[in-house]
Amino acid sequence: MEKIRFAAAAVLAAAVAFAGVAAPVNAAMVGFYGTYGAGEASGDLEDWQGGGWDWDSDTEHTGFGFALETPAGFYRTSYRLGIGWERIVGEGENGRPDSTLEGLVIDNDLTYDLFASPASRFWIGPELRLGFFNGSLNDAASDDRSFFAAGIGPVLGFDLALGPSAALSWKVGYLYTWYYGDEDSWDAGCSSGHGCYYDDYYYDESEMDGGHAYVSLAVYFRLWGPPHAQPQPGTYQPQGRW
Repeated sequence: MEKIRFAAAAVLAAAVAFAGVAAPVNAAMVGFYGTYGAGEASGDLEDWQGGGWDWDSDTEHTGFGFALETPAGFYRTSYRLGIGWERIVGEGENGRPDSTLEGLVIDNDLTYDLFASPASRFWIGPELRLGFFNGSLNDAASDDRSFFAAGIGPVLGFDLALGPSAALSWKVGYLYTWYYGDEDSWDAGCSSGHGCYYDDYYYDESEMDGGHAYVSLAVYFRLWGPPHAQPQPGTYQPQGRW
């Protein structure tokens, strides 16, 4: 958990620094988002004896966080950054127990406008994810472990300018993500009556992969940057109204 807290602090500091650099050049928008998704995942665990098992589960994803976009308006392309907290609950199949992971996610979207007007736009783009989670896969070990995650997938979005300083943004997408355990763990059952020796299991090479579809809603507020003198025709231009 300390690793996750340190990573979260470092990423937030980097985001603030990035926003400060981008602000004098182009308008930027910042805000907050919430997200919900569902999908499927599969994984495997190996113990010190070379054994282990494979498993499948249905997953539910919930999260919230901070959002930033730059430049805002007058461009067909933009960069979006989402930094948030996500909880993943897996419902085990074939009698396996449930599992839970939660931690920091960093989502990066490169958007391209398919349709745009001064008040709205419809866009598409790839999304790249990095994640730092803590928890257990299928409750295989008694102690929680840390996991690094990397994901990629397509995303579609719709933005609507609300007035002089705010906008709503809906986003739907699909992410395929890989999760890798970055440390080993022990599970001591001590149920045999011979002490813990015969019931200690050492787990390594824990990993999981899976995809999930999701929808999110963000509220953005424009902070910096004056409107450009001559916006390009057919581009999202909320600043023209602001």
